[in-house]
Formats: sequence, C-alpha cells, structure tokens
Amino acid sequence: YNISLALAGLAGVGGGALVSRLLGKGQMQEARRVSNFSVCMAVGLAGMFSLILLFFRRPILSFLGAGSETYRYANEYAFCVIVLGGIPTVLSNTYANLLRSIGESKKAGVGITLGGLILPQVVFSGPSTSDQPFHIQAAIYLGVSFVFAFLFFCGMDWFRSRGKK
Repeated sequence: YNISLALAGLAGVGGGALVSRLLGKGQMQEARRVSNFSVCMAVGLAGMFSLILLFFRRPILSFLGAGSETYRYANEYAFCVIVLGGIPTVLSNTYANLLRSIGESKKAGVGITLGGLILPQVVFSGPSTSDQPFHIQAAIYLGVSFVFAFLFFCGMDWFRSRGKK
C-alpha cells in the first residue's frame, strides 16, 4: 500500500508542481498536457505494480515476512488492496494532488476523507462489520475515493476557470 502511495506522489505531486507553475505563467495547454501525462503515468505505474504483485505475490509476500501462519491474510489483503485496488488508490491520490496544485485543497480533502474515513464507518457500521474482512472494506473505500476525485476532476474545466482573473 505504501508503494502505491509513493507512486501516486511521484505522478501527482511532481505533475501538480509543474501544473501549478505552468498555470501561473498562463500556459493552459501545456498545463493540461502535463496533468494528462500525470494521470497516464499514474495508471501505467499502478498497473505495472499490480501486475507484478499479481504474478509474483508468493515470493514478494514471503520476502516481506509473510510466514505459513500469516500468508493467507497477507495474500488476501495484497490481492484486494493492491492488485484490485492499486489503480484506484494511485489515481485517487494523484487526482487529489493535482487538485491541490490548482487551489482546490478542500475538494481534494473531501474525496480522500469521504472514501477513507467517513464512508467505511457508515457502510460497515453495526454487527455486519465483523463479517466483512478489512481488505474488502479497504478496497471499497479506495474505490469510492477514486470515483469522487475522478468525477470532480473530469467534471470541471479547471484550466479555463484558472485562466480568468
């Protein structure tokens, strides 16, 4: 999971810093290209990482310390959160970083908070919580964070609104 966040930082923070500078110079088209590249890079890196973990889960998890008693749990978590949830995890954080770079910190924070803190408490509260393994909850809330950020990010023409003073 931490590697997924590092990949998101690579694409989102790095791309966001350049987008912010380009918008400050009034170079809207170049800023749009950089943000598109950041999103594509995030998808590519997350997809490669997910595929590597999909095919080499056993040796990687063993290397990281999963023994005979813990391998089953580590395998389930890695499959749900990293293999299935890798792209949504990286993209939700990349979108959040890109949104922060254009001054939309509140909206970026709402998406991450909604998916990471609030929604799981609402959806999984009550007696059914013990029936749902954590890794399934994690995959769901990572997906919700991604959907929120994606819908907001794609639904706004932020370059045009930033270009008008």
